[in-house]
Amino acid sequence: MILFGILSLVLVLMIPTGCSLSPDNADGKTVVSYYTWTGSNSLKLLQENLAQFEKENPTIRVNLINEPGDAATGFVKLKTMLVAGTSPDVVVLYDPLFRVFSTKEVFLELDSFINKDSTFNQDDFYPRAYKFCQYQGKQLAIPRGQNTYILYYNKDLFDKAGLKYPDDTWDWNVFLSACRKLTKDTNGDGRPDQYGFRYGADPSAFIWQNGGDYFNPEKTKCTLDKPEVIESLQFISDLINKYKIAPQASQMKDQDVFQAFMSGQVAMIYGGRFYSRVFQDIKGFKWDVAPPPHGKFRATQCDYTLFAITRNSKHPEAAWKLVKFLSGPEVQKKSSRTLDDIPVLKSVAQSTEFLDPSLPPANVKEFLNAIEYSRSVSESGLDAEMLDLITPDLDMVNIQAETPKDAGKNMTRKLNKILKDRELKSKEK
Repeated sequence: MILFGILSLVLVLMIPTGCSLSPDNADGKTVVSYYTWTGSNSLKLLQENLAQFEKENPTIRVNLINEPGDAATGFVKLKTMLVAGTSPDVVVLYDPLFRVFSTKEVFLELDSFINKDSTFNQDDFYPRAYKFCQYQGKQLAIPRGQNTYILYYNKDLFDKAGLKYPDDTWDWNVFLSACRKLTKDTNGDGRPDQYGFRYGADPSAFIWQNGGDYFNPEKTKCTLDKPEVIESLQFISDLINKYKIAPQASQMKDQDVFQAFMSGQVAMIYGGRFYSRVFQDIKGFKWDVAPPPHGKFRATQCDYTLFAITRNSKHPEAAWKLVKFLSGPEVQKKSSRTLDDIPVLKSVAQSTEFLDPSLPPANVKEFLNAIEYSRSVSESGLDAEMLDLITPDLDMVNIQAETPKDAGKNMTRKLNKILKDRELKSKEK
């Protein structure tokens, strides 16, 4: 949610020093600029992949523009470049930024490249991830990675409480019961020192699990005032305020979700596969992953990362070769071992590279199982501007400064106004 808010800012930022989009071409090679935000854990692998690409394509040189390790800052800068028309040839995107700019004609349509490239196997991609990259029937991007959000849990705390580990039979009631048994006041001061769950500020999974959504199927009317949504928000509030099995953010002494879990103070959290990279260094306890508990329906969130070629690219053919290479099976197999993403290629997701038992977590298949019942917040019609408007109401509910019913009415009013204003502007054009 923080990322959504940051992406909505309009900042005037310069391209990082030394990251020229038009480097010297004295060697006669076609230069393709590539923008990403790779951190130190994966930078070496990326450099190796780009070196391999250049070896296989000796007439092309890749100019890597990397915003190391800070996706939020990286995407603010990318947004600025896209607005200014100074973007690189190939860019890596998160799904919210793609949704924002897919309507603005800044990305190149890839259908012609795909149709004439017999070596590109679009059928190997997970259908939902591949379709997400389309706008009005046109393929504007290629999936790079996906992350389904499932339940991380501390096995040692479950063992101490005499509880069975979470499985696909868990519903909200079983989840709540387990959370209450896992919440403990160990020093007798009347306040929990150990919590059953840490809520991460995004209500999407709970809303969908209860049959609610942000908008109607046509995306023409906000539905956050519907009973299904109100019940979901009430359930989240009750976890924090009524049952006190999930802490307020202020109660964790500035610990984020990662730190709270790693410290052993929280037994369960929702998280994507990239959490595993952080948690692999945990030495104090054993942990694993499980399906998220279900309400009326089984549902959870999925984030996507994508490759896109910008419309102002001077070398679209070379850029396509780079996108095809980086989204291909060999690179996907190597990348899957960094513990960052779930492969978007079915063949790689079922390979030993991803399902390697030596890599955490042991129950890694649950990330794949969750693909079938996951969705992106962007697919629900929510964008950065909208999220900025409703976040204060969601926060107010969690501190009991606003009832879920009142928050639902307020959020619905705000988002319906945005929809109406956009419709009027569209008609004026």
